[in-house]
Amino acid sequence: CFLKSLAQMLHCADEQRLILTSESVRQRLIRILITLKNRHGRVDTSGNIIVDLPMTRQDLAAMLGTRPETLSRTINSLTADNVVRFSGRQAIIEDLDDLLDEVEPNA
Repeated sequence: CFLKSLAQMLHCADEQRLILTSESVRQRLIRILITLKNRHGRVDTSGNIIVDLPMTRQDLAAMLGTRPETLSRTINSLTADNVVRFSGRQAIIEDLDDLLDEVEPNA
């Protein structure tokens, strides 16, 4: 039982390493936003998904394995492309499908 649990943990760690090395900062940020949406997200009266970010941008950059400056450029890019808007420690997702299209392979 212990070895099986250890093998599962190693597999998860290996998957995370692979994601960090193969995906762009933009894709990694979107994946984190999708994960945070489940725990810290809510829907406003307009149907937008509001994700309250439980961390600072510096912490988020560290979590993504990038510099805060790169995170800032990525946030600006997502905003310019109308994928996600950021306001303080909130991410506003108007269309979840647009966000998912960024990280899911085309069917």
